[in-house]
Amino acid sequence: IVPQDEEKSRLVNNIFWEYLDSRLEPYWPVNGFDGVTIGSRNRRDYYVNGINAPFAETEVDESVSYDREVTVAELARELDTYGGAVNHREIKGDNAADEMMKEFIDRAKKALGTESDLFKLKTRNCFYIVMKRKE
Repeated sequence: IVPQDEEKSRLVNNIFWEYLDSRLEPYWPVNGFDGVTIGSRNRRDYYVNGINAPFAETEVDESVSYDREVTVAELARELDTYGGAVNHREIKGDNAADEMMKEFIDRAKKALGTESDLFKLKTRNCFYIVMKRKE
């Protein structure tokens, strides 16, 4: 989120998700138990609906979230910790992964109209908690 600038917020958000959805798509980990790829957008659905719980009563709490300030460089480092990025680094090597992160930073800075890796953004982290009760 770029405070008071919806257009820049949209641009940076789209760039971030392009890396998660497209650039890293072949590298997302596969669950060894059932063969399901745990990708950028299906994690919640997989844990909430895909795993059969041995208990009938289920509750999903999605009320936990927080906003935090990050720089463009910090956002790139966070992107580099996602499962798809970790596997990309392992398969393609440090040079390719570092180049992809540099490209992300450059694209984000261009969208923001800044030369600084320290340009501050706000991110929102949202969580879900899946609770099952044994009968």
